[in-house]
Amino acid sequence: MAQHIIGKSGSLNHSTAQAPSWSAVLLFRLACGLTTLLGAVISYFALSWDVQWHTFVGRDRTLTPPHIMLLSGIVVCGIAALVAVIVETQWARNYPTIRQRSTSFANRFAAPLGIYISGYAALNMAVAFPVDQYWHTLYGVDVTIWAPFHIMAISGLGFMALGAVYTLVSVAKMATSLHANQEKRAAYSGAVVAMATSLATLSVLTAEGIDPDKFIQLGFTSIDLFPVLQGLLLGALLVAAAYALPWRWAATSVVGVVMLFLGIGQLVVPPALVWLMQAEQLTFRAIHRSAPPSISALAFIFPVLTLVSAILVDLALQRARKHNISGRQLGLMLGGAVLVGCIPFSLANPVAIVDTIANLNPLGLVLTVALAIPGTYVGIQLGQNIGKMMSVSER
Repeated sequence: MAQHIIGKSGSLNHSTAQAPSWSAVLLFRLACGLTTLLGAVISYFALSWDVQWHTFVGRDRTLTPPHIMLLSGIVVCGIAALVAVIVETQWARNYPTIRQRSTSFANRFAAPLGIYISGYAALNMAVAFPVDQYWHTLYGVDVTIWAPFHIMAISGLGFMALGAVYTLVSVAKMATSLHANQEKRAAYSGAVVAMATSLATLSVLTAEGIDPDKFIQLGFTSIDLFPVLQGLLLGALLVAAAYALPWRWAATSVVGVVMLFLGIGQLVVPPALVWLMQAEQLTFRAIHRSAPPSISALAFIFPVLTLVSAILVDLALQRARKHNISGRQLGLMLGGAVLVGCIPFSLANPVAIVDTIANLNPLGLVLTVALAIPGTYVGIQLGQNIGKMMSVSER
């Protein structure tokens, strides 16, 4: 591993002996990126436990164990981001070469771009939690995911993980330039897990649109928002992963990790809920009292066709790299790949597409598709830009 020293003798009254080496900067950023990822993963599994609680039990006191676990993940991510900003800002003030390979904020702070994203997202979630409690105090109990501050909180959790992706990809690029192969592998592996965490978390929001009760009622017709939201999400994250990660099956690997998370949730979350119910001496909601729930709510509402979309995205980019096809052709191939994942289908409702058609009149179907196509286009453009930015950020 390279040991280049940052700074020059006498620069800003600091000797080169005091300057951190590039390898020290690399290891520090890798540690901070992996720690923000750890916070995001803790928060995701806490969210899974919390959704299970609200689905089968309802709503209870504020500081339930799932909520405490959720807040713990936010604290881990927030502290890691804060430490990274403090340390890197001090380095940037003393050593111009570090400042050149950092992202400046307000002309006062310096850190990798992903650290800012993770830190802001953790703060967003920290604000959403007490405001959500106040919302329930004013307007009563609800267990819908599409409540205003639930959306704010879950979005914050998803962007915590996305910030970790930015950080770890930039670390991998730096490791490549320093020929630090172990750190490179660790950073890219962490980036895959981070992208999967972001996708799994944000899919909780999009999957809610499969339910006909969540269709937008216009009086003369209804619109299903699931296809447009799913198109935005898959276009952005799967395409970004395929562009930013140096593997042929990058998008598929991301969804594979999501499936692993869902499998872990299925094994762990239902028994954890039963244990918690016994510890709290509570009972399940009336419709579930005959037997403890044996399924993980998040595992069964996940849009399964996301995996098919990921495979098709990877195949489209592999074809583009082998053959000289135009950007328009590639865009059409990626659009078709993403639109497959926009078809309503989950283990909880395998006939969701039939229910959707039955609950929408012809005009509603046309409007739903008409929204999904531009949503997918915007998602793909965003994904390409994100992937390319990650590939050149803070190298």
